[in-house]
Amino acid sequence: MSTVVTEQPRADGGSEPGDDTLNADLVLVGSGDRAALSRLYDALSPTMFALALRLLNREDRAQEATTDAWLTIWQCAPRLPQGRARQTILAATVRSVSKLADAE
Repeated sequence: MSTVVTEQPRADGGSEPGDDTLNADLVLVGSGDRAALSRLYDALSPTMFALALRLLNREDRAQEATTDAWLTIWQCAPRLPQGRARQTILAATVRSVSKLADAE
């Protein structure tokens, strides 16, 4: 069994080390930059999956929610709030989890 180690979001919504890079990458994703999307994916997918798994208690559904969140991020990046990439992306994950839970 593998263990996923993830960063814990700050309760106060403050910045974490590296958030400036995430914020810049989200802006680049808004202009279609696939390399920036890849960097965001590498940085945040483990946290997104762990969050979805905790909420859904099923790996297959957690993977589906994470994939849905990334699709939403790619499609909506130009309209997403700037300067809070980590929070925005985790919120997209929660929305995807909610959609899946409502569909069950």
